[in-house]
Amino acid sequence: YMGDSKMKSSTVVLLSLSVLVLSLFCSLHLTSPSPIMVGGKTQAKPVPEDLAIKFSELRPKLEAQHGTVETFEPISMKTQVVAGTNYFVKIKLGADQYAHAKIWGKLDRTFELTSVEMGKGLQDEL
Repeated sequence: YMGDSKMKSSTVVLLSLSVLVLSLFCSLHLTSPSPIMVGGKTQAKPVPEDLAIKFSELRPKLEAQHGTVETFEPISMKTQVVAGTNYFVKIKLGADQYAHAKIWGKLDRTFELTSVEMGKGLQDEL
């Protein structure tokens, strides 16, 4: 039964290593400055200029669905990591007129307007 003790010994080592790795992961996750839950949304933040330009390319699709808008200015966003990235974007459409758009940033670096909620205000939460 020499093989049984070697098997028990390797099982104990494997379990110990698993506990160590899990402990390390948990301590890093809990001490990181801004932990992001997988699948969770980030806090709202301003839209970087490069993304604002990309999002503005979706204006014709929004106007085809909802009519012509005075302006199209992405002002704030939240993100969610999925198979790519979902961008939840507040867009200024005119004086005191806003929309909330969900834009899917695909893995091939293209963007798709997936939904739009019209009639939003500046203070409405994304």
